Parts: sequence; structure tokens; C-alpha cells
Amino acid sequence: MHESVGLPAISTSSPNGILLTRARFDGFVDAGVTQSVVSCSGLNAGEYRRVFRKDAYGRVLGNLYGICESDRFARCRTTVSFRTDSLLSVFGGDFWRLRRAGMRFSRPVFLDSWGGLIT
Repeated sequence: MHESVGLPAISTSSPNGILLTRARFDGFVDAGVTQSVVSCSGLNAGEYRRVFRKDAYGRVLGNLYGICESDRFARCRTTVSFRTDSLLSVFGGDFWRLRRAGMRFSRPVFLDSWGGLIT
């Protein structure tokens, strides 16, 4: 329940986190959003580049850290939902650093790339 106006939870989803900056996150929370899901494929630069064909992983990671540092972070249950074809994403350093910063993660969805044939 959103305390200030008595609304039920309001959710938003950000596919891949490129545009969900700290300022936008803060604006969503100020508007009453109480749950947010950021969708991401992989938690390392190589996998991100392979899936999205962009070198924007650093930007996504920076946005996620910015959200964790926001004074509004505690007011909006934010979860990263990620898909991967590698266990390395789960055990990689960025996953654990974001967890220590307070970010929640859904269970990863493991995809089969058929031995690298699907790119």
C-alpha cells in the first residue's frame, strides 16, 4: 500500500536498464511506484554485448548502482531479473557487488545457446 495516498503497490518494468537512471528512478518513486523490475541478460560485459549487440553494459551497471545509492531505494522494492546461458554471471563479481549494495535478484533464467550456435 502506498502510504501517502492509500494506493496499492504500483509497479514498473525497465527492459535492460539502459534508460532507468537514478533521476528517473527517483521520479518513479516520487510518483508512487513501489515495485520495479529491471530486466537484464547477463551480468558481465561480454554476455551483455553478445545478447544486445551493444556496448552499454557499463551504463546499465552504473544505473543499477545509482539506484542502490538513491535515498528512495528503500521505498521501492527493486529486483533485477536476468537471463543467462552461463553460470559465470551468477558467480561473477558484479552480481555480488550489487547484492552487497542491496539490489535484489530474481532467480536467473538459464537459457541454452545450443553450444554457442544461437547468438
